[in-house]
Amino acid sequence: MPIVIIYHILRPPTQAPITEPALATLHSYGKSCDAELQCTPRGMDTCHLSSSPKRMRKSPELTDQTSYNVLFLCTGNSARSIIAESILNRLGTDRFNAYSAGSHPSGQIHPLTVDLLAGLNYDLDGARSKSWDEFAADSAPQMDLIFTVCDNAAGETCPIWPGHPTTAHWPFPDPAAFEGAEAGHKALFAEVYGMIERQIEAFLKLPFDSLDSATLHKRLNEMKPEELTLSK
Repeated sequence: MPIVIIYHILRPPTQAPITEPALATLHSYGKSCDAELQCTPRGMDTCHLSSSPKRMRKSPELTDQTSYNVLFLCTGNSARSIIAESILNRLGTDRFNAYSAGSHPSGQIHPLTVDLLAGLNYDLDGARSKSWDEFAADSAPQMDLIFTVCDNAAGETCPIWPGHPTTAHWPFPDPAAFEGAEAGHKALFAEVYGMIERQIEAFLKLPFDSLDSATLHKRLNEMKPEELTLSK
């Protein structure tokens, strides 16, 4: 009898299927943080934070920019944020520079993240699990957009970058937390990859040149990932 795993996010799928180049590899795939982060959800998207980067930098309002620096934040920086960084750097071409980090980095990228992305011909040179403190330093790239990608619905505590003008929370299930057979684990990684790819494709269709920061913030937070339903 098939087992169905359902993560309820906020709305059903409305976007297009995963792109064709990914299909061959995807078909072969078949933590809550410690007490330093005290996060109390208000609805699904807003949390209070008692821990933050060692040093914060506040970015200016978005203006008529030709390129944007985007940071994907999660707790361990081993799966979802690495996947999102890779996808946006591929699809965003010269307009977006994507980065990722974690509030409590695991120190290594999950092996199935590496397997999946390498199988899809992503360049993983320089990819690593790292702390968000690196992006609070004066020498770090100035971030224009920051996304948290952890899963409130599963009880995860999400890092928040306080004081930043343009942020959004996109909750994705954590494939690294899966417990079960390897085939099911690979299948979950593949499906989460597809969810993130479709979310970023929708993000890239936004009319950035005509949106002020307040409107962009609202639009980004209205873009909730689809429901994940995985049968194996």
